[in-house]
Amino acid sequence: MIKASFPKGLPHFKINNKTVAQILNDMADAAVNQIFNDTQAGRDIDGNNFQRLRASTARAKRRKGQTVKPLVATGMMSKVFRSEKASATSLVSEVDVSQHRKEIAEFHIEGEGNLPKRVFFGVGDTLKPKLQKIINLRIEKIVKTMWKKK
Repeated sequence: MIKASFPKGLPHFKINNKTVAQILNDMADAAVNQIFNDTQAGRDIDGNNFQRLRASTARAKRRKGQTVKPLVATGMMSKVFRSEKASATSLVSEVDVSQHRKEIAEFHIEGEGNLPKRVFFGVGDTLKPKLQKIINLRIEKIVKTMWKKK
């Protein structure tokens, strides 16, 4: 429970854990959508285009009938999900890639050898304003309900 107390005569505000959990879950869902959309569009977490595949890699993917956009050939890197849902008793909402792709995801994010860095997972410039909007809308809704007469 988050509480803000003010001097005598001013209102007291309460935000219960259920509301905070809803905000966290909304933020996690926004992250899932943003990561999926950016990865499908070939962009990193800051909205920059991924470095193109090397010519030899692109040829090999075409022979297999796969797309030449980085990180989308099998669809596994864009299949992120909310792995933990926040609740009133656990204020944690987590976004993840599938367990058997974590090592490969890290390999892509860090880049190694001939593989360039492709930071597709995380909170970057494209997601931050969306998260801020979620927070602002929730706070606005909370404040409006506080001022309603009962």
